[in-house]
Amino acid sequence: MTSISGYCRTSTEDQAYGIEVQRTAILARYPDATMTIEHASGKDRAGRPKFETVLKNVCRTGGTLVVTKIDRLSRAVSDVAEIVRCIEQCGGTLHVLELGEPTGTPHAELTRNMLASVGQMERRLISERTKAGLAVAKSKGVKLGGARVPGRRADGTPTGKTPRPAGRKPSKHLDPRRIAVNRAIDAGLTASQVLATVDGTTTAFVAKVRRERQAAADLRSA
Repeated sequence: MTSISGYCRTSTEDQAYGIEVQRTAILARYPDATMTIEHASGKDRAGRPKFETVLKNVCRTGGTLVVTKIDRLSRAVSDVAEIVRCIEQCGGTLHVLELGEPTGTPHAELTRNMLASVGQMERRLISERTKAGLAVAKSKGVKLGGARVPGRRADGTPTGKTPRPAGRKPSKHLDPRRIAVNRAIDAGLTASQVLATVDGTTTAFVAKVRRERQAAADLRSA
């Protein structure tokens, strides 16, 4: 029996809903599929050891690799082409659910390549928007970044102040990460730009800060 390998990917761990949608779709079509879940950027194949393991297994057994969309493989056209070539050469099959049933027709190949190009374009547009947002923030004097080392400035030099005692949590309003997110929002950065510029943050945390800001605004206007 041909082995079926389902692969689900999201960029960050807090995108649990996205993983569940992919997993449900794959298992609905292939109930016996062996599922692999990975949280990593789709800009290229680098830094995705689980995917490489799945690909090697598919090539070794001549099995089927199943993903919901072509950009789950990669958002780089060259990567998608290499992955497809590798699977076809070893006698395996790639099934992208959004393309319908797996076929080797010229029309299917054209559609696959078009979707790969769209994924690559989306990735580049996100990068451009992030750079634009950073430029706007910089022009407004906004300093972004992750949390500082206690007793040290952003450049690593000592502040001369006594660090907070261990075991005592700082006020949430003094949390460096929260401050950086608020500054980024004030500068007009989008959620994706905030994630790209503030170290150690997540989609859920940015959404939480936005809700708190809205609640505070509602109280002021009440």
